[in-house]
Amino acid sequence: MKKFLSLVLALVMTMSLVTVSAGAKDFTDSEDLSGEAYAEAVNVMSEMGIIDGYAGGAFQPQGTLTRGAAAKIIACMMLGKTTAEALGTQAAPFKDVPVGSTFAGYIAYCVESGLIDGYADGTFRPSAQLTGFAFLKMLLTALGYDSAIEGFTGTNWTVNVASRAIEAGLTKGNENFVGTRAATREEACLYAVNALKATLVEYENKGTDVTVNGATVAIGASKPTYVTSNIHDAATSINDATDNVKNGWTVEFAEKYQPDLALKDTTDDFGRPAHTWTWKKAEIGTYVDFDKMVAEYTTQVTGEDLYNLLGKTAIDDNTLFVYVDGEDENLGDAAFGKADMVKKNDETIGRTGNGVLTQVFLDTQDDEITVAIINTYLAKAAEDYDEKNDDVDLDVYYVDNNGTSRKPVYMKSADEDKPQKQTISVDGEDFAIEEVAENDLFLVTIAQGVIQTMDAPEVLSDTSISNFRLEKYVTAGGTQYDYADTVMYDEEVLDQYDDANMKDVTYNVILDAYGYMIGIEQNEDPDQYVFLTGIDGKNSNLSVRNADANVIFMDGNMDTVTVNMTKSDIDTTGKNLSQLNTWCTYTVNNDNVYTLKEVAVSTSKNVIDDDTDVAQYAQDVGSNGATIDKKHVSLKAANNSSYVYGNDDSVYLNVELKNVEVEDTTGGSGGEYRQIVDDVESVTTGVKNV
Repeated sequence: MKKFLSLVLALVMTMSLVTVSAGAKDFTDSEDLSGEAYAEAVNVMSEMGIIDGYAGGAFQPQGTLTRGAAAKIIACMMLGKTTAEALGTQAAPFKDVPVGSTFAGYIAYCVESGLIDGYADGTFRPSAQLTGFAFLKMLLTALGYDSAIEGFTGTNWTVNVASRAIEAGLTKGNENFVGTRAATREEACLYAVNALKATLVEYENKGTDVTVNGATVAIGASKPTYVTSNIHDAATSINDATDNVKNGWTVEFAEKYQPDLALKDTTDDFGRPAHTWTWKKAEIGTYVDFDKMVAEYTTQVTGEDLYNLLGKTAIDDNTLFVYVDGEDENLGDAAFGKADMVKKNDETIGRTGNGVLTQVFLDTQDDEITVAIINTYLAKAAEDYDEKNDDVDLDVYYVDNNGTSRKPVYMKSADEDKPQKQTISVDGEDFAIEEVAENDLFLVTIAQGVIQTMDAPEVLSDTSISNFRLEKYVTAGGTQYDYADTVMYDEEVLDQYDDANMKDVTYNVILDAYGYMIGIEQNEDPDQYVFLTGIDGKNSNLSVRNADANVIFMDGNMDTVTVNMTKSDIDTTGKNLSQLNTWCTYTVNNDNVYTLKEVAVSTSKNVIDDDTDVAQYAQDVGSNGATIDKKHVSLKAANNSSYVYGNDDSVYLNVELKNVEVEDTTGGSGGEYRQIVDDVESVTTGVKNV
């Protein structure tokens, strides 16, 4: 199953990270499922072939359940798909269900089994909607509950159905159950899968009327009891619980009617309590047991937090398991134990923090506490999708490899001041990556040496920053976004903001799934370029904090501006800075001081490199000059052996040069002459216009 949706909203816990193993069917509208419990149920039912999608690959989870479709589900659950599909009828079971119609066999079986009734007018109405209560009544009857004994008919039948259904766990996963409305297709799957896990019941007697000496005495029915078996393999594939009264293994619905279906307890790749479904020994998927989860956090967690959550008795009486990104060994400063889970410990434990998902599970049956800490990392595609190998390499930031290249153990970088990055490949069999392009951004989680989930982040594009605190937060669009614990950013981006106020610059603020900033990029407008001809170091002031520079703007305007030299690697004490002649991007602050950043030039290719925006070369055109036309649209690259070519967006500056005398730097007695850019004759955009 390709993981089109890597972060699925759990039914109640809205931040729960869900992972699903391969094997189940993909539907084009899987994102419309109402949560992880529904996704699991649809996967199981579709893999068993009991319920299908529609032409075109959609499942339509919010579509309503019809009476005919309900009969098919029940018949397939009890007989198996192959047998149920082969059902036939000798005569029309109802006047609106002719022999040979789609649901005729299923309906006849369910009616004859006492699972569903027709109407008084002799119709069944197979296309009519079925309420949740009505479908649950069918499932309860299939589990062995007697409709007459349990009061599933009459005035208060819905009350009695609701009571038994909740007791049997049939509505588990739907906390907003409303049985009077039409059941949806996803609800039908949920209730049906819960029925597969439910225990069958039987009655010692169903009550009878006894006549003694002419008097009729009604003997009441016994209460339903669980069906049990002493045959291990016939009663433990779904649940291995035993009945203390009958001293046998309880028999669940699927153990009797669907023996090829199995359900086993396990842990998922993050170490969380989970269960795995298999059908005919092929894995359907692994799903987290969220019913055991008692709390989750996406901020820092202290020992006191866990103490207040669980209490001293639970901490003392249960075995503690701690996992960080699925690892439980060599956790370094992320490791903690029961001694840290005390009332007065207000220290952060497990290297939890903003954007770090911490889930706490309490298993009262096995006496276990599990704390799973799951980091979200920012990743960038290092390449376009590789169709030949069906994979994509991702650069994942803030990650160390504590294992080997053959057996990696990826953990959050230990050195927060110098976080690392790792290149990790994802496969097309696991993720829908066919449209991934180089530099695409993703949010990923990692466990067991591989990427587990992969999702596109929310990006606040082209937004301005009005306030920030380095390593704490930024304020964009009037909203403060605190840093995620694994945030990746270039400090110079925010330092430049601090120095130059960035009034002409916007940012892409990258958010994780919990609303924290996990990355930031500075946008540079395509027209935010300037051609720097030279800098006058002698006119600098404040210990060369600022200097005068001669620049040419994209509109051809040539001007002298004040440039911030604080972080410059140019030696301004030199005398010959009049021939820098290089393209730069720029920002300008409220004091009209410019900050320039040199743009790299193409060096060796016939086209401009992916990371290069300009090409330039001082060409000697000779005494006859040169003409730029369709045959002459290139400049030599910096290596003087290759060429770069213009296009419709290329800007051509035609300038005048002037000889100026400068001080002799060779030790001679005479001066030196240099050619400097003195004026701009013309500016032209596009090869055709040149």
